Amino acid sequence: MSNPRDTGRYDAFTDSWIDQQIRVDFAWGNIPMQPDDDRGENTLDPALDSHIIATSGYENFPAFTTGAPFDDTTQNVTVPDVVGLTSAAAKSAINDAGLNWSMTTSTDGATALNDDKIKSQSPVADTVLNAEDTVSIVAYDYVAPGPATTGPISGFNRTIPGDVGPWSLNGNQSIMYLVGRTVRPTIGDYITVSGSSDSSHNVIWLVSDMENDDTYNTGGTAVKVTLNSGFITQNTSSGGTWTKN
Repeated sequence: MSNPRDTGRYDAFTDSWIDQQIRVDFAWGNIPMQPDDDRGENTLDPALDSHIIATSGYENFPAFTTGAPFDDTTQNVTVPDVVGLTSAAAKSAINDAGLNWSMTTSTDGATALNDDKIKSQSPVADTVLNAEDTVSIVAYDYVAPGPATTGPISGFNRTIPGDVGPWSLNGNQSIMYLVGRTVRPTIGDYITVSGSSDSSHNVIWLVSDMENDDTYNTGGTAVKVTLNSGFITQNTSSGGTWTKN
């Protein structure tokens, strides 16, 4: 971080301001030492005289600010902004700034898109701390939901032509239609249907196949199901709930 400079002096030949020195607060006296900004290789030595005041930023030299973290000769550093970074990038940025980190995780507000990204930090960015102080960070921790185990049924129908793609149905198979495409069973599941308008459908079924469906329900799902035992006695029904066994 560069220090602010004074206005210097006006040079009429170049029509510009030159000799702009580092601005040192008057609290450091009439002829204060200059920090390392313009010293090149001839930098201050903290072991000599009062050089450590400048090299450590004691009392926020070359400005003058009292109070923590400026009241000692530990090097002061600025906290980086790490919100939105991945946890690995955030840890690296904090370490590169001369600070330590501690991290916790939070599932609150976590999604698949922000998983492992930093939700918050303390202290906030641009806070001045002593080197080796600790910045606390909180990372999003997304936990993906498991497969659905129950959901609503729009209806059963094995009489609509052309809405089941390549499927051919045996006498013990039907199509169960669901609203939506997120809450649905998995192929190979055994499910129990309850609450259907036709009680013959309120039995155990094997989920044999599945396709997205827009014919029976726009944005819905067509599920090919096979009776666990017996044969279909009713072609259509409405309503109900499926539950994974």
